[in-house]
Amino acid sequence: MDLKALYQRWIGVIAVLLCIAVFVAMKPIAVPLVLAAWTATLARPIHRRLGGGGLAAGVMTAVLILALIAVLGLLYAFLAEGAMGLATSLEKADSPQAALEALVTPGKAPADPGALKKIGQEHPDFGKYAAFLGIGTVLFLFFLALGTSGLLHGGEKLYGWLQKHAPLRADHFDRLGDAFTETGRGLFTSIGLTCLSQGILCTITFTALSVPRPFVLGFICALFAILPIVGTPLVWIPVAIALFVTGATAKAIILLVIGGGVIAAIEFAIGPMFAKLGRLKLDGGLLLLSMFGGALGLGPGGLVLGPLVFRLAKESAQLWRESAG
Repeated sequence: MDLKALYQRWIGVIAVLLCIAVFVAMKPIAVPLVLAAWTATLARPIHRRLGGGGLAAGVMTAVLILALIAVLGLLYAFLAEGAMGLATSLEKADSPQAALEALVTPGKAPADPGALKKIGQEHPDFGKYAAFLGIGTVLFLFFLALGTSGLLHGGEKLYGWLQKHAPLRADHFDRLGDAFTETGRGLFTSIGLTCLSQGILCTITFTALSVPRPFVLGFICALFAILPIVGTPLVWIPVAIALFVTGATAKAIILLVIGGGVIAAIEFAIGPMFAKLGRLKLDGGLLLLSMFGGALGLGPGGLVLGPLVFRLAKESAQLWRESAG
């Protein structure tokens, strides 16, 4: 082996090791950066209509971040008191049956702001966790804004540079890039719309059945709906059991029928329609596996990174098979 070939092999090994080091170093901010890349890619047509450039990118990013802050503020305004009341009720429950009854019993334990102080006194680490959560949220929004603005303005140049220098054929690199964009579009549309529709339907159902704190429970359903099949039942089944326990049998049956029928229809009928709208080339089983596996292996961020890794791995396997054939 001549020196040139030896050098090329070793420089390739060094490049791979350094790329791995970059990925490891960027892991703590991988989720906001991936979300920023998806947001910038999907918003690029609007950015072009606004003339492109840094000013348009900055304005669009500012609007996005302000919208997120406004949504978080509205959620806090609508849900904070009810969530605190529910937490207080559950904390005071001295048995599993009492905890179930607290779910459907209004006014039994009003919201107690002093409970937070009490928790802080009993658990000194609570304040640290709360501070970390606040700082983490600020940093998340910061990196999301930084990444979105930068990729809106210079994303096409970065893509061209990566395409030129990546150890892949240009068409293969484009295929992986399309798979990356497809995953973001699919998650935003299929999972986002499914969570929103199930949250709204659950909220309406809880309200119609006079279940206390319907907005809080509906919001929890929307969050849990990110887990296919098992998500919202983790909320409405305990509520239905609580209705049975408290003697509201008719309401419990209605909730089970709606939960098992209408809400399940969203999961198995409307959900796939959302997936087709997002054109995500991962079937329901693989999507569920990737989300659970990603969450277990990478933490909460794995709910986003898991499907992305699975989709890129699937595309890479297809490229390898096509090249080998």
